Amino acid sequence: SYTNGYHFFMADSIKCIHPFENNGEYIEWKKNVCPKTGPLDASMSEANSFWNTQGTKQIEKKNDPKFSYVICHANTSEYRESNLKSLVSYLRNNFKDDVEIVVSEQGYNKSNIDGVDKHVFFNDSGLFQRSKVLNKGVIECSNQKVFVGDNDVIISIDSIKNALKLLDEYETVNPYNNIIDLSEYDSSNFKLFLNLYFENNWNSRQSTVFSGGCFAILKESFINIGGFDENIIGWGGEDDALTVKIISLLSHIETPSTAYHLYHDRGFNGVPYHDHYNKNVEILAKVYAMSQEELKDYCIKCRENLK
Repeated sequence: SYTNGYHFFMADSIKCIHPFENNGEYIEWKKNVCPKTGPLDASMSEANSFWNTQGTKQIEKKNDPKFSYVICHANTSEYRESNLKSLVSYLRNNFKDDVEIVVSEQGYNKSNIDGVDKHVFFNDSGLFQRSKVLNKGVIECSNQKVFVGDNDVIISIDSIKNALKLLDEYETVNPYNNIIDLSEYDSSNFKLFLNLYFENNWNSRQSTVFSGGCFAILKESFINIGGFDENIIGWGGEDDALTVKIISLLSHIETPSTAYHLYHDRGFNGVPYHDHYNKNVEILAKVYAMSQEELKDYCIKCRENLK
């Protein structure tokens, strides 16, 4: 800079807003703009434009609505524990106090998790009861706008914000329609940098279940339709049954976006074909065959578990 005749100084009387180092836009800006050489005026103009936009976003963020994010968890491996911690940090870094993070956990010992507002736990070291875990988490939410998700599913901050806005018009929102299964290496990168800016390209798969790995819903609507059916034991079919209720009874919308599935090992709780799976399929078949009135009665029965 000195060789080109430019001089710089810092003034402590001027306030500025600096984004977090894991801010994706900031990372892209540094990569694309900072290495440029040329007239200083042009660089200053680009910088002013970026920083003014960041400042506006920070002001707008103060007006963002509070919401709850329920994460189901079972600490069955180091992968699942680290996935949970990275998701909690990702949400807290981007939403600060605007998000109420509720971890609902089943297991033998309660995990130690920093950065959460509520930690629901019930002692059961058997087959993971996803329906029961998520129902207990939603009941504890303080806000009407609720995200319900697994500890290994990440969606972009823009997708979360978009879904929150859509909850002003709809009772439930599926915030993505494609899924990318990250490798162990790329999952580690997310946990390290807490952003979704990857250099690799993957083949994505389509999401076929509305209330799968992550979705947004009004708490009142979730309770009205009885949440997840706790008669569906373990996991496998519970999200399909809830999807039938949502599509038939609630106003809903799906948005075109991508979810990233963090890598984890596949153990006892990761295999859907457990002893109860065939019974789950039988229950699901009955739900698919229900008339509108039968479906409403089914919701009332499911609601008993939410009391």
